[in-house]
Amino acid sequence: MVFLIPNLVELIRMKDKHIPNLVALTEEHLLRTPVENRNTFQFTSCELNVFETHRVANRVDLTFNAPVVASMLRGKKVMHLHEKDAFDFFPAKR
Repeated sequence: MVFLIPNLVELIRMKDKHIPNLVALTEEHLLRTPVENRNTFQFTSCELNVFETHRVANRVDLTFNAPVVASMLRGKKVMHLHEKDAFDFFPAKR
């Protein structure tokens, strides 16, 4: 199950009156893959996965075994979800 929250930054702004800094992009020569390069940060009861895409890609399949909260910091994706029409997924406006 994926929960899409395109306005996560807006929610943070409303609560704390603060917009988080953008995550620095990985230098291209350090990428393991140019599409959906994954960096994982583990915490006690959850983990944060930051996926970076440095190339145009089509129909990238992401599958999760647990509930997921997803948001974007920059860029655009066309989302194709099971039995739903495709839609554009943008980050919250800064």
